[in-house]
Amino acid sequence: MLKETPVFGKLKESEQLDYPLDAIVVLGSFIKIDEQGNWYYPDITDANPPDQVNGANLRVDSINTAFETQLAPFFLITGGYEQDLRGQKVSRASKMAEIALSRFDIPPQMFEIIGKRGSTGGNVLDTVEFLENHPEVLKHRKIGILTNAFHLPRTMRFFRRHPFFDDIDLEILPSETLLIRANPTNRDRVINLYKSDYMDRQRKMEKQGIKDLESGTYRFRKD
Repeated sequence: MLKETPVFGKLKESEQLDYPLDAIVVLGSFIKIDEQGNWYYPDITDANPPDQVNGANLRVDSINTAFETQLAPFFLITGGYEQDLRGQKVSRASKMAEIALSRFDIPPQMFEIIGKRGSTGGNVLDTVEFLENHPEVLKHRKIGILTNAFHLPRTMRFFRRHPFFDDIDLEILPSETLLIRANPTNRDRVINLYKSDYMDRQRKMEKQGIKDLESGTYRFRKD
């Protein structure tokens, strides 16, 4: 099991590559737990009602695509907390990393669990806190932002409004685009996911969130 607050460790000189990005921030997502205590991201293939589906499985799978294409030396996994069957707090970020490790052959040391806050704005604050504490990460001052395409417009508004990123290049990495470029057969998977009623509501909520941000009426969630 991954630690929730791992110690940042540099790769050995012989293992370092000239990656185009200094790190990739992966935006967290809510996660569900079944009656046996297994954590999972709802998908349209599950027995659960399709209105529970979200895009987190695409985020997890696109982590592997980013790893295989050597976009960055490590991933910063964000996200708040859920409760397990005993009512104990469980890190969403840790669970996302664990699910990725269970699916793909990715070295565990490539994951930094930085999630303490659950909201998108909180994810940005956790990212800033980590990078301020580890300035050596910013060799090229280029950071990738990985999440679903429908989530990116609001996410990037949060990142670009923070003064820490004024002189840092932020590259958007839509999960859907990464997966389709890696394997065009993923297009059908993405299309089917976006047909769900829940995803339609999610996109409407994101658009409303952007309007509220721009009008100054956005309700920031307390983490």
